Parts: sequence; C-alpha cells; structure tokens
Amino acid sequence: MSVTDLEIEEAIREAWTILHAGSAASPSAHRLAAALLAMTGGTSAHPHWVTPDDLWRDRLAVLADQGAWLAIWGPRPGEPDCRVPPALLPESQRRRENIYLLWRSTVPASPNITVAALGQPPC
Repeated sequence: MSVTDLEIEEAIREAWTILHAGSAASPSAHRLAAALLAMTGGTSAHPHWVTPDDLWRDRLAVLADQGAWLAIWGPRPGEPDCRVPPALLPESQRRRENIYLLWRSTVPASPNITVAALGQPPC
C-alpha cells in the first residue's frame, strides 16, 4: 500500500488534534497519535502549514461524488466556520466564470488586432 505525502500530512494534523486540541478520542487513539508524532518529529505546537489546496479539492470531489464529508475536515461547505479556502468553493468558481463571461460579452472583439500589433513575432 502506498501513502501519499498529503495523506501523511493529514494524519499528522489529525494526530496533533487528538493530542493537543482536547479530542475525546480513545486511549488507544491517543497512544497511536503520540507514536505518529514521535516518529515524524511532531511537536506540541500546531502544525505550521495549512491544508494544501489539492487536498481540499480531493475532499470537495468526495463530497460532490459521494456526498461524504468527514468531521475531521471541519464544517461542510456552506456551514459556519467552514475551513475550505473560499476560492475553491464551487460557488466561487461559478461566480468567477460568470464574471468572466459578462466581461467577455461586453468587450468587443476587434478583428483588426494582429499578432504584430501585440508586439509578438508572427508564428
């Protein structure tokens, strides 16, 4: 079984939460979390990195495809205190696409613009 760097980072964040954020996990989960942090050099400080956008995209894909959202990811999109970066939320992407389409519909396309007029050599 192969484990990706993103999965390892998520496991470290979850272990930190179990040990240092007052999680009500079982004693065996506390022992496993302590062992993981000891093996990876984890400290009692919260990990300094943020969850990578790729990981959030994967989580959003799971939500879209399967309707599943794990509690350890925090509140679901649309709920208060959601931790998904706003730019990755589907409504933000739709809004950007709509703004672009509106802009594109109002900017006249000029047939007189040539590659030479743009200061680039012809292909």
